[in-house]
Amino acid sequence: MNFQTLLNLYLVLHITGFTLLAGSEFADLSISTRLGKYLLTDKHRALILLEASTGLAPLIAIGGIVLILTGT
Repeated sequence: MNFQTLLNLYLVLHITGFTLLAGSEFADLSISTRLGKYLLTDKHRALILLEASTGLAPLIAIGGIVLILTGT
């Protein structure tokens, strides 16, 4: 594998990591906003949203790790 191919691969992985991190953060922000609204009115729906947001933490971590590793 030559240098230019390796550079392009790291660039694609870096953009993928950034997209994964930013998308997961945006989804978490959206869920948190709705959670605050439903917490006062509908406890069952708030619990469902809280459980859904726990699945985003590993995606945020993976996106951050890929972003850092391919950026160096």
